[in-house]
Amino acid sequence: MKSSLLPILQQAFPTESVVSYETKTKIVQANAEGHLVTVLFDSGDDNDNGDNNNNNNGRCDNTAVENDKSCFVKTVDANYYYEKKGKNSWPDFRRTIMYLRTEVRFYQEILPDLLSALTLSSSSSSLSSNVNIFSTPEIYASNYNLDGLLTEEERATDDPMQGPVDVDWNTTTTTSTNFITTAAVDATAVSAANSSKGGYIVMETIPELQYIQDSPITIQQAKDALDGIAAFHASAWENQELLIKAQTRLSRGSYHLKTRNPKEVTGLVDAWIQFTTAFDINIDDNNNDNYATLSHGDCKAMNFFLPISNDENKDNNRGVILIDFASTGVGLGMSDVAMLIHHAIRPEHLDDGGEMMLVDHYINKLNDLLLLKQQQQQQQNQEEETHDVNDTTMNTTTRPIKQSLCYYPKEIALWHYKLAVADYFRFFLGRFWKSATPESFEKRKYSKNTAFINRDRDAAFAFIKRVEKYMTEIEQVKQNKDNFLSS
Repeated sequence: MKSSLLPILQQAFPTESVVSYETKTKIVQANAEGHLVTVLFDSGDDNDNGDNNNNNNGRCDNTAVENDKSCFVKTVDANYYYEKKGKNSWPDFRRTIMYLRTEVRFYQEILPDLLSALTLSSSSSSLSSNVNIFSTPEIYASNYNLDGLLTEEERATDDPMQGPVDVDWNTTTTTSTNFITTAAVDATAVSAANSSKGGYIVMETIPELQYIQDSPITIQQAKDALDGIAAFHASAWENQELLIKAQTRLSRGSYHLKTRNPKEVTGLVDAWIQFTTAFDINIDDNNNDNYATLSHGDCKAMNFFLPISNDENKDNNRGVILIDFASTGVGLGMSDVAMLIHHAIRPEHLDDGGEMMLVDHYINKLNDLLLLKQQQQQQQNQEEETHDVNDTTMNTTTRPIKQSLCYYPKEIALWHYKLAVADYFRFFLGRFWKSATPESFEKRKYSKNTAFINRDRDAAFAFIKRVEKYMTEIEQVKQNKDNFLSS
């Protein structure tokens, strides 16, 4: 896969004649590579006069074809990554390929059901006038071949010394998943695209004039992002069939402890001592199934394409576009909220009630969407009944809408948020702050893809103070419960 993207692109566009591609941008991040490319199709012009000089990366003419397509190709070369890092850290390598498998499965198996479940129409409720629906990029093709590397039961914190055994790194067979496209493709291209361990995703590019990626983000941008993630959570809320499928086919949601390297857990105490020493500072549950949903799992601002508001776009009611579902799974939606707020918002915007204002915004938006969902379901049920029963008095206004079991009470939601903040702190301390110094913060100062609390000291200290407050409350609740049980 590292040598050429051509076989992948030929598989992504099987009904077109893909002759080559031009790479505009290449991004290397950790274990994955991203390629912004223009796919070049056969122009159908045979007047090349025998000139075999491929002046346009494989196309004999120099003219652009009208349907040449821009797309983004994400690749993971497991062979290369294992040789580079995996031999020294199998848990990290396994988590890497779990991310790949999860993202491909999400796009192929979960997203279609998720979108079909999200039936928020503009005519069904007065609430819908303010509905901000999320979307995802169109996926042209996706696939992975991890045979011999993963089983369905394994998690990254299993035996840290475990590694792949008798793996044929160059097998040309793959039974892991079906292709996104069902059109016939060239067998040679399929074999070449899947001739080594790893995988790929080919997706549409997002218009730069209509959307923006940024971090940190403003309060209004944060509200837009929270609207989008609330719609994502609402679409799976209480959908038991979908959640069971996701629980079976995806890895654990969010930054779950089970998916982390064991060293991140065993080194928590030392990491905290190192962090407080380096910066010279002194700081004075199981998921409830009733509130389980799909958690994005990597809910940072750079995984949102936020709509740009200007004169050209003001009449276009677009929602946010979500990307990077490599950590998606069943969990609490508040895990996403906690990460977004503390990953991408300046600490001064969270002071004086700013943090709780954003949490309330999410809770209100989610409950509005859940109510709308319930209204639509009830209306659909009544329409089915009226189809069978000749009762002209039956309509959507004659039956009161009962209190929904999927309603997210604010008290419970806030409790989940505090737990999620504490859990995010656990993840962050074990993963990032064990080697943090003022110099490392300064080095990452302008890195938008890095959490703001990992590149701004004021943000980090403010986060720690909030964590201390919430952990004190959590400990008090636990102590009260223990006292009650022992009395």
